[in-house]
Amino acid sequence: GDDAVGSRQHWTKANTIIDAEKAAAMEKEAEEDAKAAIERMGGKPIGYKSGDKVGTGDGKWKGMSDPLPDSPYPRLAWLLSFPNSGTSYTMKLIETATGHHVASNYGDHNLHKVTKLSEPFFDNEKVFNDMRQRGSIGPFIADAGGKKMTRTDSGYVITKTHCGGYCFKCAPKKYTLTDSEFILKCASGGWVYKDDFKSVEPITAKTVYDPKIIQRSVHLIRSPYDNMVSRYHLEHNHMERFDRQKDLAKYDRERAGFRKFCKDLNKQYDTEEQEFALAAKKNGNDKLKKALDIVKDVPCYEDLFK
Repeated sequence: GDDAVGSRQHWTKANTIIDAEKAAAMEKEAEEDAKAAIERMGGKPIGYKSGDKVGTGDGKWKGMSDPLPDSPYPRLAWLLSFPNSGTSYTMKLIETATGHHVASNYGDHNLHKVTKLSEPFFDNEKVFNDMRQRGSIGPFIADAGGKKMTRTDSGYVITKTHCGGYCFKCAPKKYTLTDSEFILKCASGGWVYKDDFKSVEPITAKTVYDPKIIQRSVHLIRSPYDNMVSRYHLEHNHMERFDRQKDLAKYDRERAGFRKFCKDLNKQYDTEEQEFALAAKKNGNDKLKKALDIVKDVPCYEDLFK
C-alpha cells in the first residue's frame, strides 16, 4: 500500500485518532515500546542516551516525515521479507533493469567497494548530520562503488529490510514482538564508518532511523515450506564453513537430515515454549497452548510461526 506501515494496526490507529488525549496516550505508549525495543536490540543506536526517549536531545524525530521536501532525492520504499525469500535476487533484478542503486538497512553488509565503509543513502552532509543528531541513521546504498550503478534522482528506491522476529535458533521471547517493536526493527540495521573520518580503524555499530521517512512498501513472500528448506541449507553451509563436525555427522543435506534437524530444534526450545504458553494462559490466552499441542510434530514449526 501507499503507507509502509499501514498494515500495522497500532500505527494506523495513531494516524487516525482525532481525540487529542487518546492520541497523546498512544504516542506515549509507542515511545515506551520503542525504548524497550532498543534495549532488546543488544545495543543502542548512535545518538541514543540512557534515559532519553528515542533519539537524542528532545528525544523525538520531529519533522522527519520527509527530510528533503524540496530536493530531487527519490523517496524510499521498503522491500520487506523474511530471510531467504529471494530478496537479494529481487534487488539484483531491479538494479539490472534500471541501472540504479537499491538501498538496504544493513550497511554493515554492503560496504563501498573502495572505502570499505557504509555509504548512507542520504549523502547530503547537512541532511545526514541533522538526521544523525536526532539518532536517525540509515538506510544505506547497496552495492556502493559499483561501476555500472548510478543514483536515481526521482521515484522510489527499494530498501531491503527483514524487520524482526526472524532469528533461526531462539526461544519465543526473541521472535514475539509488539507492533511498535516490529516497526522499529523494520527501520533497524547496522553500518561501518569512521568517526568524522578521523578514526584509524572503522567502527561497526547498530543503527535505526525514523520509520516515517518510508513512503511505500513491497512485501516479498515466499512459500514458507520452501523457505524452511532454504534456511536449513543455509545452516548446513554454516556447518561446513565452520567445520562443525558433530553437526555434520548428525545432519546430512537430504530429507532425513532436514527432518532430524527440525525435530531436534523443536525439542531444544520445548520447555521455553511451554512456559511462554502457560504464562499467556494465566493472562487469559489459552490459544498458544492449544496451538503448541497441534503443531508439536510439524518440522521446524517455529519458522512457520515467524
